[in-house]
Amino acid sequence: FDQIWPWPEGPPDSLKLACIGRLDIEDKGQDVICHVLAQGKWRARDISVSLVGSGPHQELLAKMIAHLALDKVHLVGQVADIAGLWASHHGLILPSRAEGLPAVIVEAMLSGRPVLVSDIAGNAELVRDGETGFVAPTPRDADVDEALERLWAVRSELRRMGEQAASDIRTMVPPDPAGAFAQILLGEANHL
Repeated sequence: FDQIWPWPEGPPDSLKLACIGRLDIEDKGQDVICHVLAQGKWRARDISVSLVGSGPHQELLAKMIAHLALDKVHLVGQVADIAGLWASHHGLILPSRAEGLPAVIVEAMLSGRPVLVSDIAGNAELVRDGETGFVAPTPRDADVDEALERLWAVRSELRRMGEQAASDIRTMVPPDPAGAFAQILLGEANHL
């Protein structure tokens, strides 16, 4: 809960994002990332996205990446070394179509990384748009592209945004959520 991982080294105009979660385009929207990064303007920029995880659409995403000739989108599978992942990535991108409140948003913010999310379910409740991350109004290509464009425009500020995200999330989420919930239940039980 107290760990903020070191910021990635590298050229100042380089941007590496991670999309962490089940490889399921119906819910997680990894196909949106592929469509957006297939545009000429993104091909010309030093940006890459690692698709982290496994799932039912892994093969479909591999074919989409090959079909669109995307050399900046990488399927990396499951990653056990979270510190190593964040040591090489500047932020999280999650253009979900269906969510509850993904733990990966909390984890990224705790790690000092800004996030780009779609305004689905509870995603935008944690992210202050333009301050701790970026919120696309929908998971459609045009909206995610616009949010990514805003992120790209302030990429030199992402470290500061990540620090703010880490500070904000620590005020929203207790260090032991299960224990805090148990205390609430015990308090309610004592009132019965």
